[in-house]
Amino acid sequence: MRNYLRLLVPAVIVFSLLFAACRNEPKIPNGPVENIITARISGDPANLNFVLASDGSATEIFKYLSVPMASFDPETYQLTPTLIKQLPVVTEITEGEYQGKIAYDFEILAEATWDNGTPVTAEDFLFTIKTVLNPNYTTPHGYTTGFIDHFIIDTENSKKFRVYGRKYIIGAPVISNFEAMPKYLYDPEGLLDKYTIEELKAKENQEKLAEDETLKAFAKQFQSPFHLNDPAGISYAGPYKIEKWTTGQEIVLVKKKNWWGDKLVDKYPLLKANPDKIIFKVVRDINAAISLAKNGELDIISKIPWSAFVPLQDDAIIKEQFDFHTPKKIAYRYIALNNNSPKLEDKRVRQALDYLFNREEIFKTVYFGSKTPTIGPIHPTKPYYNKNLSIRSFDETKAKALLKEAGWADSDGNGIIDKIIDGEKIEMNIELLYANGYEDFANIIEIFKSDALKAGINITPKTIDSQNFMATQKSRDFETMIAASEWYPLHQDLASRFHTRGGQNYSSFSNEEADVLIMKLRSTIDEAQLPEGYLRMQEIIHEEVPSIFINTGSDRIIINKRFNNVRVTSVKPHYYLNEFVAKSLAITASKN
Repeated sequence: MRNYLRLLVPAVIVFSLLFAACRNEPKIPNGPVENIITARISGDPANLNFVLASDGSATEIFKYLSVPMASFDPETYQLTPTLIKQLPVVTEITEGEYQGKIAYDFEILAEATWDNGTPVTAEDFLFTIKTVLNPNYTTPHGYTTGFIDHFIIDTENSKKFRVYGRKYIIGAPVISNFEAMPKYLYDPEGLLDKYTIEELKAKENQEKLAEDETLKAFAKQFQSPFHLNDPAGISYAGPYKIEKWTTGQEIVLVKKKNWWGDKLVDKYPLLKANPDKIIFKVVRDINAAISLAKNGELDIISKIPWSAFVPLQDDAIIKEQFDFHTPKKIAYRYIALNNNSPKLEDKRVRQALDYLFNREEIFKTVYFGSKTPTIGPIHPTKPYYNKNLSIRSFDETKAKALLKEAGWADSDGNGIIDKIIDGEKIEMNIELLYANGYEDFANIIEIFKSDALKAGINITPKTIDSQNFMATQKSRDFETMIAASEWYPLHQDLASRFHTRGGQNYSSFSNEEADVLIMKLRSTIDEAQLPEGYLRMQEIIHEEVPSIFINTGSDRIIINKRFNNVRVTSVKPHYYLNEFVAKSLAITASKN
């Protein structure tokens, strides 16, 4: 028995040491050594057609399917060539046919090819721009092509081309960050060949083009399920292709064999494509996603609500296996107020709502003390952020005074203010729309609803799915809605959201001075002239309150510790999966 104990005690000690060591190592799945990453998305993309897609899931997946001409470096935030030899040479044309225009010269990398082995050429970029200009469907890329007037392909080199456009504050980065679609796959019959950019853009042609049978035929096949959701009909120049798409479950990307970018990584490091496979799992519920992460079935979860993210930092299993990241976003959250609504058309009402929005309480309870307020759409890190303007603090007294001044009062004593508009008594009942799955939005609305009621305003929350939410945004068929806007590290073009005719002007905001200023800013290419215009625009927006601006925010991400080469960044989607390398592979390589 003593001999047995003498043998047992050392064995127990050794086992204990081994167990402790194992607990300090991140869990690595069993099986063949492959570099496979599994990331959570909260819903299926509506489609994966570059010209038609607009949702966040699609944007994230495109990062690995496609390669833009230039990509944003995650550390410097500067555009870096990825499909072109160098950033475009930009020339202001002072004479001749294109006098007054800006010219951008590009040359596509000689090595860049499509999946069928044919080269990526200027013709593919020209084709993609034409698809954006087809009037028979909607696309979020109108701003990309809006300033382009002419497209000239070099007659001696099919990979070289020149774009002529109007002066545009972000013209060079916008066109440089553009992506191409393979013409051979998306227009095999050459339906768009006979049209020029000039013809497709001409205002006087729009009614005729909308009835053009060839453009209609192209639109029909371009929007067919084959080019929206079928892996066989979805192809780009990037390192990955869709291996499988199971709706509501997962989208599996697999690295292409002999991808052209591998041989250029030393010179163009953003072309790295280390993972063999990237799996995007569709998990709507955040608690379900966290459970999958604990079981080793998810490596990355982003957009975690603060209410879940803070407790996770004390979760022993998650702490052992995952690192926590909170990169700042180039974004803002806001409540759009429909300026055309009879209830909201008076700016004094909109100002009153801003005073009833209790930011301090929201930051404390919804965002767990994280304070990143913003005066408007300009990010606080910009040198022309207007620090002279004060964000409205919660003030019930000021709100009531403004509402009274605007003619709103509780005439029947039911607790809700009302007003006679066009001979009819209208009560201040306001519907506030938001997309489901956003827990922080739901919590914000509850606080706002409670405080607004103190001034006689009844807010009714309504949640709908993301696709219907986006359709409602575009139709402007709502009273108020809460959403977020995120963009790349560029000067902000305010036209889309704040010009009277802006495509994303969901508030239906219209101000003559703002329209003039916005167009002046858009055509400014001398950066020294920007601050004055941006400062004044913020003053107008603060006075008119087309929206209630909440905060700039940050992402909340957990990433499995089993990976090397992990970089998080303010550039969306805030992590570069293409660079990740499983530590098990690094260990194997070192042994070999």
